[in-house]
Amino acid sequence: NNVLLVGEQGIGKKAVVLALIKKLQASDFGNPLKDFTFLTLDLQSLGGLAGRENLGKLLEIELKQKSPVVLLLENIEIFKTKEEVSLFTNFLYNLSLAIQTRFILLATPGFYNQFLQSESLASQNFEKITVAEMPPDQMDAILASVSGNIEKFHKVKINPKIFEDLITLCKRYVKERALPEQAISLLEESASDAAVSGRTQVEPEDVLKIISQKTGVPVTSLTVSEKEKLLHLEA
Repeated sequence: NNVLLVGEQGIGKKAVVLALIKKLQASDFGNPLKDFTFLTLDLQSLGGLAGRENLGKLLEIELKQKSPVVLLLENIEIFKTKEEVSLFTNFLYNLSLAIQTRFILLATPGFYNQFLQSESLASQNFEKITVAEMPPDQMDAILASVSGNIEKFHKVKINPKIFEDLITLCKRYVKERALPEQAISLLEESASDAAVSGRTQVEPEDVLKIISQKTGVPVTSLTVSEKEKLLHLEA
């Protein structure tokens, strides 16, 4: 009934949920959630303790008005102690008994291991699903699918040759967030930099420039050297 998606930040947990909801809505075989209202709540937006204390009242009012509801909860990491996490999961449990509500929680592996794995209500009432990193060829498809919106926003054209190199470079040099979010972020920055510079075409060199700025590593020279070695091997 309730789901806990566990995966690294940026791996696409929310995207999985949104894609599933969209697919169910378009299904010819019936949508088991057709009578439910789908809502999302970013817990980070609650701010400090005052916001958290008001969470119960706000949620109860909102959910009663729109019941039955599927509620996606992001950034559970705002809770910093086992006591806070326990109170929150207990609150969700009681809320699900009082109002027809199903919850989808998103969490990182670190948070799950530290707080949720040993939390009895969470383990009893949430089914854990691990979201793993997708294969590179699927990431290529994702970058291609989002590139249109990036091109439109920055008024540039993106060379599709960028996609494969971008994923490889992210894995090697930039590990702030998981793929594909990290790659999408770098693609957006590269497009923005090209637009600010007055260019209408985003090339692999633009991505290399952004990565070099972020890491302090002269990625351009390293990449050229590696490509030369590959050419020699192929010869």
